[in-house]
Amino acid sequence: MANKSGRTLRRLLFLGAAALLAALLSMCLGAAPVSPKEMFQAIFQGRQDSAAAGILLYVRLPRTLGCLLSGAALAVSGAIIQTVLANPLAAPNIIGVNSGAGLGVALASDYNPGSSPSGDMRMVVSLACIRMKMTPAEAINAATLNGAYAMGLSRDYGSVTLGKVANFFITKPMPSIEFFSYAYQTPLIRQVFLRGRKMCGL
Repeated sequence: MANKSGRTLRRLLFLGAAALLAALLSMCLGAAPVSPKEMFQAIFQGRQDSAAAGILLYVRLPRTLGCLLSGAALAVSGAIIQTVLANPLAAPNIIGVNSGAGLGVALASDYNPGSSPSGDMRMVVSLACIRMKMTPAEAINAATLNGAYAMGLSRDYGSVTLGKVANFFITKPMPSIEFFSYAYQTPLIRQVFLRGRKMCGL
C-alpha cells in the first residue's frame, strides 16, 4: 500500500513539474521571445515598461492560465464522472453527456466587390467539403437551413417545408447528392423558383 502511494505521489510530482515547465515555455516562447529574466521582472517585480512585459501580462499569461484552468477542470470532471459511476472507463462521449453539446455551422459567400466578388454558393459548399472536411449533406444543410437560422429567417426560409416560402431549384439528374458539391462548376441547375414562381430555366 505504501509503495502504491509513493508511486502515485511521484507521478503527481512529475506531472506537476511537467505542467509548470510547459507553462513557463508557453510564456517565454513565441514570435517575440521573452527571457526568463524579463518574465520574472514583469510578474514578481511589477515592471511593465517594456514590450516584452506587455506581451507577457496581456497575452501569454492569461492564455496560459486559461489553458491550465481548463485542463484542470476537464481532469476534475472526468474524475468525478468515473468516481460517481464507479467505472474507470467512463467518458462523456461514451455515456452521452456531450450528446447535446452541438454547434451549428452556417456557410455563406463573402460577396464583397473589394476583395471577394463571389456569390457562388456551390463553390462555398465545395470548399466546405474540401477544407472543413464536411460531408456534402452537412455542407448543403449549413448553406441553407443553418444559414437561414443564423439570420433569424429559418421559420420562413432555408428548407423546402410546408408553410415556408417556396424558394428552391430543380437540378438535372445527378448520380448522388455528393455530385452536386463535387462538380461545382458543372451547370446542373435546370429551373429556379422564387416564392413559388418560376424565374428561369434551362
